[in-house]
Formats: sequence, structure tokens, C-alpha cells
Amino acid sequence: MTPVPIEDWADRLEAAIARTPGCCVDQVVVIAETASTQDAALAHAGARPGLLVVAGRQTAGRGQHGRAWEDTADAGLAMTFALPDDGRESAELAAIGGIAARDAVSRVAPGAVLRLKRPNDVLAVGPDGVARKIAGVLIERRGGLTLIGVGINVAQRAWAGDLGDRAVSLAQLGVAADRIDVAEVLVGAMSVAITLDARAIEVRWGS
Repeated sequence: MTPVPIEDWADRLEAAIARTPGCCVDQVVVIAETASTQDAALAHAGARPGLLVVAGRQTAGRGQHGRAWEDTADAGLAMTFALPDDGRESAELAAIGGIAARDAVSRVAPGAVLRLKRPNDVLAVGPDGVARKIAGVLIERRGGLTLIGVGINVAQRAWAGDLGDRAVSLAQLGVAADRIDVAEVLVGAMSVAITLDARAIEVRWGS
């Protein structure tokens, strides 16, 4: 499968936004390479919510509790949604991000066995029957915005060091997906998940 050029991503995502009723974002910035989509979203959004930032490569991504999100060049998907800070707890927002990421992966890989792990991980059961991380979420409140960062493992075929014991990708699940296809689906999934109330989040988390 020939990857879609990153130059075409903005048009694809803008079309996805246009066809998503009540979409949570209304503008897109696509960056070939950035240290962190969280930092890039804050810089590009200013104080205005409704921005989606997507990177072709993220070189200094952050995970939960300040841990580094492993850079896997052009094999992973890194996105940040800059949304209004509506006062919800970070744990609730992390659950929303996890639900959105799980639903996006499920749509791209309908046969995958997926689990949510608190506070912010999506696990997938690989061919060996072991559940490993396929997606993660980072919540930050900065500049009057809620930044929901989502990373999804898409095309990785191998992992450095002991990551193979902890991570899995769509490709390793046998799914040939392009990163922009996953990004489009995530836009719709996040737009639904962000509308969930606390009760609905609990129901969806356990579904």
C-alpha cells in the first residue's frame, strides 16, 4: 500500500470535518515534523478552541506522568484536539479520549479485540493472545484550552528494545491502514465521545 502524501492530509481532514455533524474541531494544521503536537496545538490555536493538529512525525511526544511517547518515525499517528476547557476532570477527559481512540481503532480493525485500561490506554490482543498498547491519550490544560492528545500505532512492524513486549500496531494485527484513514475516523469518534456525560462515559468504557 502506497501511503497518502502528507501534503494531501489537510484536504482529507477538512473533508472529514465537513461531513461530521457537530464536529468538535473546525480547523486543521498538518505539520510534517514537530516535537509535540500538544505544544504545536497550543502555539497555533492561541486562545481559540476548535483546532486539530496532526504530525507526520512527532519527535518528543509526551505520555502520562511526563513519560516519553516513543517516536516511531512515520509509522504512528499523533494528533491533538485543542478544545474548550469546560471544567471537566482530567480523568473524565482521558476516558473520553480513550473511548474515541478505541472506537476509531475498532472501525479500522473491526475484528480486533480491544480493551480500555485506566487512565488512558487502549490495549489490543495480538496474534499471540497478549494484550499490548495500541493507543494512548494525554490530557493537558494550557492557555485556557483542553488539549487531548492521541497517539495510535498504525504501521509499525517492529519495536526497539523491550517495546515489543508492551506495544502492538494495526499492521501487526494484520490491518493494512494508512495513517490518514485512521485520522479521519478519529475525528468522527472524538466528536461523538466529547459529548458523552459521566454516566455515558462509564457505560461506554465498559462496553
